Amino acid sequence: MIVNKYKIREICQLNKNSYSKKDKWRFFNYLDTKNIVQNEIDNIEFLDSSIDKIPSRAKRKVDNEDIIISTVRPNQKHYGIIRNQPLNFLVSTAFTTLSVNKNIAMPLYVYYYITQNYIIEFLQTIAEQATTSYPSIKTSDIGNLDISLPDLEYQNKVISILNNLDSKINFNKKLNHNLEKMAEIIFNKYFENNDNTKKNLKLLHSENWKKIKLGEIISISSGKRPKQKVDMQNKEFKYPLYGASSIMGYVNEFLYNEEILIIGRVGTHGIVQRVKDASFPSDNTLIIKSKYYNFVYQILKRIDYDSLNTGSTQPLLTQKSIKNVEIVLPSLKLVNKYENYCRNLFNKIDINNKEIEKLTQLRDTLLPKLMSGEIDLSEIEV
Repeated sequence: MIVNKYKIREICQLNKNSYSKKDKWRFFNYLDTKNIVQNEIDNIEFLDSSIDKIPSRAKRKVDNEDIIISTVRPNQKHYGIIRNQPLNFLVSTAFTTLSVNKNIAMPLYVYYYITQNYIIEFLQTIAEQATTSYPSIKTSDIGNLDISLPDLEYQNKVISILNNLDSKINFNKKLNHNLEKMAEIIFNKYFENNDNTKKNLKLLHSENWKKIKLGEIISISSGKRPKQKVDMQNKEFKYPLYGASSIMGYVNEFLYNEEILIIGRVGTHGIVQRVKDASFPSDNTLIIKSKYYNFVYQILKRIDYDSLNTGSTQPLLTQKSIKNVEIVLPSLKLVNKYENYCRNLFNKIDINNKEIEKLTQLRDTLLPKLMSGEIDLSEIEV
């Protein structure tokens, strides 16, 4: 197999197009760095220039199959490849955009290549040496990356294998999303007149329903900051570490089955995470246990956490503020019925998550071997 070596800047145009006032767009679809992680977009903001303030960073134009990589904290993996973008689509200037020369390279091959773990770790090392107030890299740092390119036929074979694995991973994620939605729909059906986030609730159901404070049916503790700082995928412990907006955190103690985390007790709030397997909570989490696990999980997802913040300089979510949230506890017969229903749903989700983990490990193991030519693909047809 013949392999040619290039710099990324030799096969890609970096930050090819930018928006200007001459474009005179009435509306925008805008993607910020926080809204994409490892090619998964959770929100694209729609903005109308006649009524909305357009973010100053909303400047980078992208085309289909362009690659975007955040230049801030590369280890947070805010990157992706654009597919089926909406009309008038802009991304933040905190991204570097890469428009691939398709005569030399296939965009998806380049995407897989430069998002390998060792390259992301290399970019993070550069970022940590930056003189800025936060770890960041320059567009030139991405442009100076080396890439080894085989012919387009071989690139297509590699893409076919990796993309097939990603498709199976994404299918399981969508299935899990639908199962989560089913749990929410059933919750609303059982407790449809029960707004568990308002204090002025009128108890319209029956005398078996009563207003209580959340602290009466949960136990709560905080993640702590011990001595050693570790990466989320710590090689020694091999357990996931849950933090807030960063993938870095602090080892504390194990969390086990049927515990819930509120991630982001300082700063950004509102991420509620079920925990099934052993893991480590960071110091920016609250750990919640309850006999009514699935019921409490749904309530926690509906709380307005911003309204519970205390502190003037740094908003803080406390154990006390969570305990004092007033809810309505329905009849225990109905709660237990919901618990039993959700147990089957979330068991399916956990099975899917284990398959996702295995497929992800397989993909990440194959990726560098395929890129280096260590695996012979000469007999494979696509």
